[in-house]
Amino acid sequence: MTDLRWAVLGTGRIAMGVAPKLDNALGCCLSCIASRTAERACEAARELEHDHPVSPCDDKALLERTDIDAVYVTVPNHLHTKWCIALLESGKHVLCEKPLCASEAEARAIFDAAKRAKRLCTEGFMYLHHPQTQRLAEIAQDPNGPIGNLKEIRAWRDVRMTDPHILSTRLSHAMQGGALMDVGCYPVSIARYLAGEEPGDDLTAEGMLAQPLPGESSSVDQMCQFKWTFPSGVTCIGGTSIVSDHKVLLELIGDKGTVTTTYPFSPDLPEAPPVDVNGVPEWFADAGDKFVLQFERFARAVRGEVEPLPSPQWSIGQARTIERLRKLIGLRFDVDEASV
Repeated sequence: MTDLRWAVLGTGRIAMGVAPKLDNALGCCLSCIASRTAERACEAARELEHDHPVSPCDDKALLERTDIDAVYVTVPNHLHTKWCIALLESGKHVLCEKPLCASEAEARAIFDAAKRAKRLCTEGFMYLHHPQTQRLAEIAQDPNGPIGNLKEIRAWRDVRMTDPHILSTRLSHAMQGGALMDVGCYPVSIARYLAGEEPGDDLTAEGMLAQPLPGESSSVDQMCQFKWTFPSGVTCIGGTSIVSDHKVLLELIGDKGTVTTTYPFSPDLPEAPPVDVNGVPEWFADAGDKFVLQFERFARAVRGEVEPLPSPQWSIGQARTIERLRKLIGLRFDVDEASV
C-alpha cells in the first residue's frame, strides 16, 4: 500500500499541533507544509522535520505540485472555500478543518468541484472518528438500547478565550469568526450526527454580538444559544460561548435513561472521564487519537475502502444549519449577498 502524501496548508496553532500526527496514521505521510510565504513555510518545515524531511513551499506553489496527493486545509475560515476549490481543481484530495464554510451555497460549490475533479473532500470533525462517538450514536439511535427512545439532546461547548492573538481571528468578521462558527459548530454537529436528522422548521437562536475589532465595521457573536426539533420529535437545546467560563456537556435523554459526558469532542485526552450511561461508566480515553483516526479513515476513503466521514450531504446540511443560525442572530457575511 502506497502512503498518501500529505501537505498541510497553514502554519497556525492547529496546523503545527496536528500535522505531526499524520506520520502516526496508517497509510499517511507528511510530505509538505505550505504557507502564504516561502519563508514561514521553511520555518515550519524545520519545526516539523523529525524522521524524514518535510518540504516547504508557498501556497501558490502547492497548487502546481504533482508529488502531493492530499492537503489538510487549516487556513482561517474565510479562505476555506477558495482554497478547497483551488486544490481540488489542481487534482488533490482535501480534508478541510471545520467549519467547512459559512453557507449552504459554498458547501455545494465545494462538493461540485470535488465531483468534477473526481477527488475526495471532507470536513474535519475529528471527534466523529472516535469510538466514543460511535457508541453515543449507537445508543441514541437504538430504541431498545440503554436509554430507550431518544427524546432530547443537550449539547454545549464554551471556551473562554483571552489570548489577544487568538481573539484577533476568532472575533474577526472579515475572517468569518465568532463563537458559532469556531466553537458552536461542535454542538450543532454532534446533535445532527447523533440524531441522524436535520433540524426542523422551528429552529430558534439568540446571540450576543461582540464589539467590532479595530478596523472592522461589523462584529461577530461571542455567545449563541439555539433550540430546534428534529422531524422525529427529538428536541435539541444547546449553545456556545467564547467569553464565558468553560462548559462542555452532552446529554442524551431517553424515555428509559440518560447518557452524559463532559468530553464529547475530546474523548481521547488522558483526563477524559468515562461516559455515564444510566450511572454505569464506559471508558474510551485509550481508544485512539481522534486526529490519527480521522487521517486513517480519509486515506481509506481515498482508496475506496470506506465511505467518507462525514459525507458531502452531511456537510451540506451542517453548513445549512450554521447559516440558518447565523442569520437568526444577525450575523451575516459577504457570502450571503454574493454568488459563489
